[in-house]
Order: sequence, then C-alpha cells, then structure tokens
Amino acid sequence: MTQSPDNLIFRLEPGPVRRAIGPGFLMLTALGFAAAAVALPDAGLLTRAGVAALGIFSAVQAVQLRRAARGAIELREDGLHCTGSGRRLAALDEIDRVETGLSLLKPASGFLIRLRDSQPAARRTGMWWIRGNRLAIGGITPKGGGKAMASALSELLRLHRS
Repeated sequence: MTQSPDNLIFRLEPGPVRRAIGPGFLMLTALGFAAAAVALPDAGLLTRAGVAALGIFSAVQAVQLRRAARGAIELREDGLHCTGSGRRLAALDEIDRVETGLSLLKPASGFLIRLRDSQPAARRTGMWWIRGNRLAIGGITPKGGGKAMASALSELLRLHRS
C-alpha cells in the first residue's frame, strides 16, 4: 500500500553520521571480542566460547542496526509507520498516550508510546521496539527529531480525539 506524500506529517530518520557510527562501534566491539577470544592465553574452552559468542552477537547487532538505519519512522494521518520494514507500528486509535519524560524504559533520543492493547513483541534495532503495550521510538535517531515527533503525535492525538 503506497501512501501519498500529502499524508505525511513528520519523518524521523538517523543522519548519515549516526548511520555510520552506531554500526561501526558495534562492529569494533565484535572485533574486540573476537581478538580477545583468540588472544586469551590461559582461558579455558568455555571462556573462549563465551567471548566468541559475545563477538558474534555484537556483529549480528551491527548488521541489524545498519539495515534498520536505512529506514525511517513516519507519522502519517492514520498513525506511525516504519519505512524500513513496511510495518504500521500503531494506528491513532491504538495509542493511549505519549510519554516523553524521564524513564528507564525509554530509548536514547526517543520517547515512549502507551498502546491501548498489548502487541506481539517486535523491533528494528536502533529505531523502535514493541513490548506488551509499550512502543518505544528512538535509539540512533536525532534527539531533536524525537522530541518534535512526540509533540506532533501528541497534537495529532488531541485533534483526533476532539
């Protein structure tokens, strides 16, 4: 389903520097774990396997972050959409409230949305995640963009409900 550009209210996407630095640091971490697994002279097989597993996990996360960073999160008249996966994250009717304050469960440079009903767990590393009735937006997205999208979404919800 193709959306017209007129339907778009706000687009949140990481800049080129964030697209490079995020996956780059994760890949450096993966290489560090791989080097440590090889270079640990007195470590047992289980320790080396554990360190190697951390390296593999870091490399997988770097690849997933790189893929996710190619997309964007769009606020449209009918709700939030992820262009990278083509998924509708939440319709306006499914959103209970937007939380922008301090929270331990809020991603860096982002905000939290409380949904009316629980959703199956899903995520795009560094862009968004859904767990239960929480939808978190942010990670490698710019902080100012996250604040602006949260404000625009709050205003859209206010207009939609009145």
